[in-house]
Amino acid sequence: MTLGALGRIVVVSLLGLVPAIIVLGALEIAFRQRFESETLFQGAIQHFFVLDPITLVEVRPNLSHDRPIIVGGKPFPVTTNADGLRDRAVRERRPDVVRVLAIGTSFTFGWGVGDDESWPAQLEQVLRERKSLPFEVEVVNGGANGLIDPFKRYLSRLSRYNPDIVVMETRANFPSPAIDLDKDRLDTYLNPVRDFPEGLPYYIDDNGYLRRHIFDSPLLRQLSRASALFRQISVRVLRTHENRAQRDLASDPEWLRSVKLFHDQPIEAVNHILNVDRFLAHDDVAFLALLWRGVPERWWQDIPGPTPNAKAVANLAAASVPALDLLPVLDRTVMPQAFIEDGHWSAAGNRLVAESVATLLETHKDQVLAHLRRRAERGLVELDRERLAADSARDVSTGENGER
Repeated sequence: MTLGALGRIVVVSLLGLVPAIIVLGALEIAFRQRFESETLFQGAIQHFFVLDPITLVEVRPNLSHDRPIIVGGKPFPVTTNADGLRDRAVRERRPDVVRVLAIGTSFTFGWGVGDDESWPAQLEQVLRERKSLPFEVEVVNGGANGLIDPFKRYLSRLSRYNPDIVVMETRANFPSPAIDLDKDRLDTYLNPVRDFPEGLPYYIDDNGYLRRHIFDSPLLRQLSRASALFRQISVRVLRTHENRAQRDLASDPEWLRSVKLFHDQPIEAVNHILNVDRFLAHDDVAFLALLWRGVPERWWQDIPGPTPNAKAVANLAAASVPALDLLPVLDRTVMPQAFIEDGHWSAAGNRLVAESVATLLETHKDQVLAHLRRRAERGLVELDRERLAADSARDVSTGENGER
């Protein structure tokens, strides 16, 4: 082949690339305009999440109150402290102050409501108004929006707050295939990579969404970050894999065993959910499980396998967590569909749960005070023991209405 012929081939090839580049460029522009205009989070949830080497993704610390998040067209302000908690800066433990830590999902975080309208914030207010305990009670909101493992979050960053009581929000949708990132997080959790987060298969896009790379090549990973067209193609490929995985899950023996456990042995299922043994090693923390009984039926539609029926949910709600050193109570709060507004929980729903938890603490006040005495005797919390003893004696000598 002569040099001239080779040159002509190169020129023809380059000319052939021009239409392809134009088409791809037009598609890129179209995809950016379409998907950026469709998302309700554009310009609002950017920088809301950060990658974390243990829990994979975390709420960004030090979010400012003047950067509202938009859900269903409704903005709501979010403020976080230096640890990414939706709370004020958590102070060192103070004498004669009982600390309650709330952990859970987006409902505990307060997705869709203001900072002071989440149920942990309202719980502190309700306990202050009712004067339920002989001490001041501060409630720390440790809830996190998104697919964040609450156990890993507790063990990695929340247990150091040294809570006296942990209230965990959980639901009857056990087990949930929606939270199926443990396999991907395990290696990172056990062997944090030096070049984190570049070594993770995940990244957070410009709209704040957690994405997963389906390619190992650095060039292709960069393309999936930079190109809306490439990202949408890869997302659809990923969703195809996820859908196939969910279909496979419906016939998985472990999944079926878990669902059967939920139906037949609700107490064991609760223990499985709460992973009790991991918490018992943490300085005699009392654990109060908060369980939804009125889970909207539509939440079950995307879960493969047998659908838990109303009887199974009711049985689970009536079960008690074995005592050990925990508070053996389980909330039976009904959360009807009416408490969901525009795809998120309402302030009224949060208030209902706050009042319910406060009532549970009052109903089991003798157990709460006994638990606090044990912690005080071990030096885990500084409480006036005379006041503890006097309040316990008063409870024994008075009736339910406070009459002798």
